[in-house]
Amino acid sequence: MKKINIGFSGNNLRIMELGDSGEVSRLEEVILSFNLEDDVLLKKNRKEYFEEFSGVMKEVLDTSSLEPFHAGILIDTGLAFMNIIPVDLSEGKSNINSHLLWDLSNYFPDSYKDYSVKYIRLNNHPVSDSIDEILLIAISKNKIEFLKNLCNNCNIIIQKIEIDQFAVEKYIKSRKQTSDTALIIGYRNNRLDISLIIKGTLKYYDFELTERDNFKKSLLKQMNFFTGLSGNGLINEINLYGEEKIKDLKNFLTESLGSLPDHGVKNIELLNDDVISESKYAPLYGLAISNKIP
Repeated sequence: MKKINIGFSGNNLRIMELGDSGEVSRLEEVILSFNLEDDVLLKKNRKEYFEEFSGVMKEVLDTSSLEPFHAGILIDTGLAFMNIIPVDLSEGKSNINSHLLWDLSNYFPDSYKDYSVKYIRLNNHPVSDSIDEILLIAISKNKIEFLKNLCNNCNIIIQKIEIDQFAVEKYIKSRKQTSDTALIIGYRNNRLDISLIIKGTLKYYDFELTERDNFKKSLLKQMNFFTGLSGNGLINEINLYGEEKIKDLKNFLTESLGSLPDHGVKNIELLNDDVISESKYAPLYGLAISNKIP
């Protein structure tokens, strides 16, 4: 089975293949004329975008074989709706799903049925043992259908669709050891995403849209919030990935925390190493690692 990993972030298209020992055997990055944000444009210019994507794939891959590629698809968090809600898990699966759809309908009253929904348990139990906080994740079925048709047109079959913020967790687990309490911060497309990881498990997630590409105010707001969530008030490690200004973000975070003697952060790290040269590829590598598992 031939496997490929394809990432969409804004207008950036990234393609990664891994060798048998986990090394990157192929890494390509192309700027597309379109992104996945506007469903109206995706529908209106469907044929044009299919042709553009097919042209890129033909240059990068040998898609002429009768054997299809099986692909993991990576999208950024801006293409999904996410919300944390408490749910009584003793009610049964059908009632839980009804609760998720009800919450979604509060935000999208006319189109909530047009979303594919899943959730991640956070194991926080704010009220009782049976009630847990869950992270609801919803992706437009129109986007999923567009992606499937886009890939099918190139003899590529989608195996899974993953969100970059959570794919980074797989990169971290495969490449490094983490502290008991850590943050994952992603910054791209004028958006900050932050996950709180305690003993290797996602415990909370939030995001912030930055103002005019200025992340500083938004970052400090989120840091204060997550420091309060961490239990003992200490976050031992911060892992960063992203695009345009991720190095500036790291420098600002280092300077800001350096003025706080009891912040507890021992390590602020950009997620890049000898396997990936830049942190923006960390989510795609995390997807690729999971895509190698039969």
